[in-house]
Amino acid sequence: MFKLLNRYFRFFRLSIYSLFTKGTRNSAYNISKKESALLKLDSFNIVLNTFVLQGICLIDDYVFITAYDDKREQNSKIMIFKDKNLCHETDLNTKSHVGGICFDNIHNIIWITDSRGTISGYEYEDIIKNDKAYPKYKKIKVINEHINIYGNNATAFITYFNNKLYVGNYHKRKYSAIIEYNIQDNGLIDLDSYRVIKGLDFVQGIFFYEDGDNTYLLASSSFILKKSLIKIFNYNDKITDLSKEVAIASYKMGPMLEQIAIDKNKILYAVFESNALKFKKYRLKNNDIELYDLAKGNYNDKGK
Repeated sequence: MFKLLNRYFRFFRLSIYSLFTKGTRNSAYNISKKESALLKLDSFNIVLNTFVLQGICLIDDYVFITAYDDKREQNSKIMIFKDKNLCHETDLNTKSHVGGICFDNIHNIIWITDSRGTISGYEYEDIIKNDKAYPKYKKIKVINEHINIYGNNATAFITYFNNKLYVGNYHKRKYSAIIEYNIQDNGLIDLDSYRVIKGLDFVQGIFFYEDGDNTYLLASSSFILKKSLIKIFNYNDKITDLSKEVAIASYKMGPMLEQIAIDKNKILYAVFESNALKFKKYRLKNNDIELYDLAKGNYNDKGK
C-alpha cells in the first residue's frame, strides 16, 4: 500500500510540475527544433553503493569522475579510469556534495564545485599520486547574493576554457547563472573580474568545444525522470543571455544526465546519476558513463 501511495505521489508531483512549466518561454524542455538522438558508441558502469556520480573531466587518456556519498558517511572522491578500468581513487577530504569538475592545464589545477556557492582547487599531482588529496585553494566563494541574480547560490557545474573558469547554479524554476572568471598568473581566479551570462533552467553542466573557426557551447539539462537534453549553441564572448540564443541542435538523452565532456575525436562522454542506490526505485536503464559520436550529430545544421 505504501509503495502504491508513493508511486502516485511521484506521479502527482511530476504532473503538477509539468503543469506549471508547460509553455514556459525558452525552457530547456521547450524545443522548437526537431529533436534527435546521438549515436551511442560505448558505455560502462561503476560499482557505486551509496555514491552518486556527478562530474566528468578528460585529461590526456584518462577519465576523471567525481562522486559523493549520499549517506554522508564517507568522503567524496575522484575516480580515474583508463580504457574503462579504474586506475586510481582519491579521497577529497570532504563530505560535500561535490559536483562538476574541470582541469586548468596551464596551472595544473583541478577545480571541483564544493558546498554553498564555493569551489575548491586541487593540484593535479596531488590527485593522481595520493590516496587522499587536500585542496590548494579551499572553498572559494564564487556565487553569492550579489553576483547570482537568479535565486540559487549553490554551485552545480564548472568548466574551463581559454584560461577562464565558468561556474553556475542549478535551478528548477528560474534560469541558471553562468559566471565567467579570469584566472590570474598564480592560478587563482580573479574574484573582482567576472561576467554573468544568463543561462537556461535545469542545467547540470556546460562544455566549450572548438571545431575549426567555430566555438560551441554545450549545455546538459535534466530534471528527475524527465528525458535529459543536450543543447548546442554557437558561442562568442559577446553573448550575455543564453536563453535568447537559438540552439543549433538539441539531443534527447536518458534521465538524470549530469556533466558532459568531449575528447579530441569528437566523442562525447556523458555521466548519469540514475544508477545510484538512492535512485534504484525508478528502475532506469542508463549506464553510468555513456559515449556518443558527436561527429555524426550534424550539430552545425542549424536544426534543419
